[in-house]
Amino acid sequence: MASGTAEHEAALDLVDESCGLGFHPKTLAADKNYDTRHCVGELRQRGVTPHAAQNNSGRRSAIDRRTTRHAGYGVSQHFRKRVEEIIGWMKTIGGFRRTRFRGLARTQLAG
Repeated sequence: MASGTAEHEAALDLVDESCGLGFHPKTLAADKNYDTRHCVGELRQRGVTPHAAQNNSGRRSAIDRRTTRHAGYGVSQHFRKRVEEIIGWMKTIGGFRRTRFRGLARTQLAG
């Protein structure tokens, strides 16, 4: 049964796994889907500053002034937008889209 929190849990697992490997991330950039009280709270408990885009549509964002007042948050959002633009170009112009086939061999044949 899908709970809608699989992406959040995967992000937290990746943070935990990276800490286990000796890498201790200070920030985590994400889209507005990660702007939930649970996800932001869990990241803060792990000592990671959430740089998620604020989701203010019809509710209060879990990303508050503790995060947004710093210049690093704005820089993170700027670079996130640049990455999204590249992905958008790849999908619309570059011919990068989801395949209709399963498996590496069939997908390569379709290219």
